[in-house]
Amino acid sequence: MKQYPISNIRTLSDTIREFTLATPAWELAALTPGSHFRWLMPGEIGARRYSCVMFTAPATALTFAIKLNMAAASSQYLQSLKQGDKVSLEGPFNHFPQLIAPAEGRDVVIAGGIGVTPITGIVARLIVMGKHPECHYFTESRAQAVYATELTNLAGSSFHLHSSEGQKCDLAELLGTLQPDDRLHVCGSERLLSAVLDYCDDYQFPRQHIAFELFTTPFTKADTTEEGYEVEAAESGIRLQVAAGQSLLDALESAGLEPLYDCRRGECGVCALKVIEGDVEHRDFIMTPQEAATSGIIYPCVSHAKGCFLKLEL
Repeated sequence: MKQYPISNIRTLSDTIREFTLATPAWELAALTPGSHFRWLMPGEIGARRYSCVMFTAPATALTFAIKLNMAAASSQYLQSLKQGDKVSLEGPFNHFPQLIAPAEGRDVVIAGGIGVTPITGIVARLIVMGKHPECHYFTESRAQAVYATELTNLAGSSFHLHSSEGQKCDLAELLGTLQPDDRLHVCGSERLLSAVLDYCDDYQFPRQHIAFELFTTPFTKADTTEEGYEVEAAESGIRLQVAAGQSLLDALESAGLEPLYDCRRGECGVCALKVIEGDVEHRDFIMTPQEAATSGIIYPCVSHAKGCFLKLEL
């Protein structure tokens, strides 16, 4: 954990505030496109994860654009901050896969809402590599398209803004143009990401050519179960109960087990466990439906038993 003084604050829209932190150059050199930090909030608010804004590669500033919801204690804290205040951060971390970009194929970039923040670095990196990414930025309104000007300056005529007030885009039609050698970079809401992955599966576009990050808060209701179930860790000889409203990963940790994990959002694949017995309700973003049906794998940060019992190799 390290404290950083706030060197500048800008209001980008009625709900989005930008923070730039005073940072030595050697720390900026460690940032990679898609990097994020954990902001440690005071009291019982806990930690929040925010991605870096990077319009150059390498980065020249440590900047974050954060969407506020004033009903949340974390947003109230962020709204109270002023220039000169210090904030406590951990990082950088990066869960955004960096796809190798050979000469063949296009790079198509899709950002949804505040998910544009890590996308800025992806676009900057591709341009430094001599690529010409096709950028699509989906927002509710032009007023919320906070970095449209900067992305236009980077990508030129290959940048497209889609909002209810202007140009609209049929996502299925857009993804239907993808070719097997293309690469797709996506960050946005769970709804956007699910739609993208579903369409790509329908078009048989390879998952290994999709780099994505889900822009949401960990431990959402979707990660928990409405009904409890029993789990047996075969190698440890431990039996435990997953309570209603509890994630499987949390239950395993509470029982004294130490499964590996990283993102806790069903994206990175680190927490994968082998299922010996029982059916799984898959909620991860890693496997296609076809792979999930035959994999014998569960990602306990988001997935659950479909019945009342699971036996795991743990």
